[in-house]
Amino acid sequence: MTPEIRFFQLEPTRDRTRIWPVFLPFQGCPNRCLYCAQDAQTGTPAESLGQSFDRLQAGFRQAHRDGKTPCELGFYGGTFTSLPRAWTGKFLGLAARYRRLGLITRIRCSTRPDRLDREGLSALKEEGLDLVELGVQSFSDRVLTLSRRSYGREEAERGCRIVRESGLDLGIQLLPGLPGQGPRTWLRDIDRVIKLQPALVRIYPCLVVKGTGLEKQWQKGDYVPWSLEQTVAVVSRGVFRLWRAGIPVTRIGLPPEPGLVRNLAAGPWHPALGSLVKSRILLARLLFQALALGPGAKEVICPRRSQGELFGHQGRHRARLARAGIRPGAVSFWDQDHFVIRKKTRTAKKTDV
Repeated sequence: MTPEIRFFQLEPTRDRTRIWPVFLPFQGCPNRCLYCAQDAQTGTPAESLGQSFDRLQAGFRQAHRDGKTPCELGFYGGTFTSLPRAWTGKFLGLAARYRRLGLITRIRCSTRPDRLDREGLSALKEEGLDLVELGVQSFSDRVLTLSRRSYGREEAERGCRIVRESGLDLGIQLLPGLPGQGPRTWLRDIDRVIKLQPALVRIYPCLVVKGTGLEKQWQKGDYVPWSLEQTVAVVSRGVFRLWRAGIPVTRIGLPPEPGLVRNLAAGPWHPALGSLVKSRILLARLLFQALALGPGAKEVICPRRSQGELFGHQGRHRARLARAGIRPGAVSFWDQDHFVIRKKTRTAKKTDV
């Protein structure tokens, strides 16, 4: 029997419910962080809370009339827990109304770890909030200071604990590549996240956006962003650790908003960064298993959902896989969740009698 190895990609399964994002750029923020340009990053111009509320209410009405499928609601782009209580109550009250009508399934918000208290979170939970995503960015005191976050590691970890103790699901957002952060610091951040066991993680590698304080540092040569290749290599190591711990990574990189692309000065942005990272993880695992089988040609059976990641973006991993004996002609796909790799059997040549 031909020896074979079976393995899984390890990416945790997660809820694929569509999220209706409500962006509130800069609203409730106590200061402007070094790298921040929320209007460009989200594709939503800064506006008043009243304008945001009216736009959301009109969207709900139209979606309900059109019979849209249920979705989650997410308040992003500002510091939701620092908004005036009258406004958080108004937004959550509106969401609760459409939750009862079946349009909204869950409600989440993003905020800062230093803008939380148990009493306030308990009130928001009573009004329908289900999950809080904390823009931690890093757990390094030095990185947080250089990024003008105005809190440190202890406060970041305390914020995570408060969310969990309030009975809310916890999400953590990280920004690898911030000033003062190297690969080791980033991987230490990952280790701390694993200890905190959040329900999800989002990863947004640091970018230099025009008009930010970080752009000024970059222009003076005081800040050098990570390259795309370094970002893919280092982030993939962190993502693999999170997967192995059973923690879903729901986003890697910012989407291609026209405002972001137009205002991007430097940094490791790519429209398919998540795919690059996942394919890098898969490449490492395939090479390891191929090495265990020894030299020679191999056959691979790949889950159909990983088909686009097998040979990498634009086939960038073809040559490395070929050197390990894995070529496109010996790859097939199926609807199972695991991979199979085995030595390729030789087919005897037919001869004329």
